[in-house]
Amino acid sequence: MCTSRLDVDLAERVIKGIVDGCQQSDSALLGGEVGRIDDSEMMRTFNMGIGMVLVVSPDVALKILGDANGATPMYHIGEVKTGEGVSYR
Repeated sequence: MCTSRLDVDLAERVIKGIVDGCQQSDSALLGGEVGRIDDSEMMRTFNMGIGMVLVVSPDVALKILGDANGATPMYHIGEVKTGEGVSYR
């Protein structure tokens, strides 16, 4: 989680929500760093189009996408496959 202005209460709520989501979907939360980065650096460095990426099994992905009921935009943006290299659609 990176932010230019750390709001501790908000950060705690966001991280708790992520942990709760991981527990509900039987997924692992990897990492755990918090950093402070200027807004200009965030916009230049990170793709600001996707707010969060979850890597989950296909059946969990279907459950998450189905449970959203359109309340929050969600997208299936790729899949991990066995093989050599990286391929794009």
